[in-house]
Amino acid sequence: MKRLLVSCSLLLVAKLPTLFGQAWEANPAVVERLSKSRSEINYYEDKVPKYILPDILANSDGVEITKPKEWTKVRRNEVLELQLEHKDEI
Repeated sequence: MKRLLVSCSLLLVAKLPTLFGQAWEANPAVVERLSKSRSEINYYEDKVPKYILPDILANSDGVEITKPKEWTKVRRNEVLELQLEHKDEI
């Protein structure tokens, strides 16, 4: 249950700025300076490819996770597998 609450809390915190219309933006001068000094790293949000994060509270078949045991037995392993599968893309 605790992990499920932590996951939900993290999702909520990630969405808070957009819920209140105050999206965070990096200082353009800092972005420019860093992109010149570390050209192998992308500092520009508009260069990030489009992606959709999987629903953390639905299993790979789309069935909603409603109980902590379902998360522990099923979804947690799926999420860990997704992380391993896509680790080189990060």
